[in-house]
Amino acid sequence: MLSPPKGFVPLRFFGSRYAWSLFPNPRGFKEGKVEVKVFLLDDAYRKAGQPMEMDYFILARSDLGPCVIFRPKGVEVAHGKRYWVEVTGQVTLQYLVEFVDLNASPEVPKRPGPEGGYLLPLLPLPRG
Repeated sequence: MLSPPKGFVPLRFFGSRYAWSLFPNPRGFKEGKVEVKVFLLDDAYRKAGQPMEMDYFILARSDLGPCVIFRPKGVEVAHGKRYWVEVTGQVTLQYLVEFVDLNASPEVPKRPGPEGGYLLPLLPLPRG
């Protein structure tokens, strides 16, 4: 179980000061060293620099089993902000978190075209 979950996360469900957490499967998890790295991603989904500094980190036990609780420093919860999370140690997990405003207009993806321009994808025309 992850918070925020992997994938698209609506802005209204998360805040910049919220703790991030991971509840690994207790059967395969043994107490030990766990390292979490969170990277800001650029518009092309590439890591933009070094891992973010952690504001808070703890490996704890809960009623659900082991729990990794962390909070990257300087996270911006805004439409289109994306982060890559890497968890290593007793568990190995990598996932994307992208914050989205459900009221924002969808962006049409572009791909590089000739002479530095962009080509818009061909979209099917509605029928009937």
